Amino acid sequence: MKRTFLGKHTLFLAMLATIFLVSCKKDTITLRDMIVGDWEVTSFSVDGVELIAAGASFTMEYDEYSGEDGDFEWVIIESGTTERYAGDYEVDNLARELKVTPDGDVPTKLDLDIQGNKMELSGNVDGYRWEIEAKRD
Repeated sequence: MKRTFLGKHTLFLAMLATIFLVSCKKDTITLRDMIVGDWEVTSFSVDGVELIAAGASFTMEYDEYSGEDGDFEWVIIESGTTERYAGDYEVDNLARELKVTPDGDVPTKLDLDIQGNKMELSGNVDGYRWEIEAKRD
């Protein structure tokens, strides 16, 4: 009985395929991974009106998930007044959405896009259109 090339080398080909699959496996970096860190807001507009005036600052920090969500903190400083929002956040990778839930407040969902060191958030919040652009700090 004549054996084919594949028949003779089945074990070798199986080992080669395993090595190939293991070596080609890449860790997929998701939006959930990419958001972690400190961000400086460069533009924040509500219904088309820019709110980051000269001398004002807006920073965002997202910690790694610990369980089913992560912790976030937004700090806005304008005219000597500091506003701080902190709580939990979740990223929906498929829907490309960020849900922030400040402590004692209702959740807010925003569309999320991250390209390299730039982030864009947008969505309707309490009937107003928010657009936020940020860069990694």
